[in-house]
Amino acid sequence: TGTGLSFYYSTVSGYVYQWSATGGSVLFSSPTTTSDIQTGSMAANALANEPLTDGVQVQLLDSSGYVVASAVSASVDANGDGSIGDEEKGSYQFSNLLPGTYTVRQVPLPGTVQVSHGDARLQAQVASLHQQLGFKASSRDWYNFGGRKERWFQGKNNEWYFITPQGTVFEWDKASGGTRGPANGRQIMQLSGGYYMNLNLLFQPKTSTVIAQGNLQTSMNFGSVRVIDSIFASLAGELL
Repeated sequence: TGTGLSFYYSTVSGYVYQWSATGGSVLFSSPTTTSDIQTGSMAANALANEPLTDGVQVQLLDSSGYVVASAVSASVDANGDGSIGDEEKGSYQFSNLLPGTYTVRQVPLPGTVQVSHGDARLQAQVASLHQQLGFKASSRDWYNFGGRKERWFQGKNNEWYFITPQGTVFEWDKASGGTRGPANGRQIMQLSGGYYMNLNLLFQPKTSTVIAQGNLQTSMNFGSVRVIDSIFASLAGELL
């Protein structure tokens, strides 16, 4: 995350966890045991390091959603040692800002799709719903139990929810799924396919909104990937 390191490990059953010395282990992904996805493939593709990237257009939006400034990421010799390290790439800056609330977004490069950075327009809704319902990972992967290629998770009282590849979130109707036909239930919200790909966006919602005055400079990890991974190729058309 940012310029630091992230650590992951996988179990023999295919679960992938993100680990930190202070926070311990958090479930990151639950590959279905009924598919051809192997743990090694998941680690090699889904968890590949995302480099900080130069030449990316970044836009600054005001509280009304209008683009008020843009910049292109570039390398900056921040420590003045005459060389550019990996952590010194992908920087951008917006200058002479008026006081206010802004949102930063990346313009995706050709051949890429943004998957793990939630849509800023949805983040407040997701955070509010998470606070209310307490979304969390389930102890077992019930992928496609309801025949819709859906992924499953639970609420704070262990009630069940699922999300479809299109990003639609449902509270499960227990009279559906399995031998009872396609999974169904009450629609909770409509998100993007990025939330389907990374359920952590539901379990640990974050915001890209910042309060700024004067200058704003950062190098943000936007979660963009090249759409070449065989594991995710069939879902590329569903991602927003």
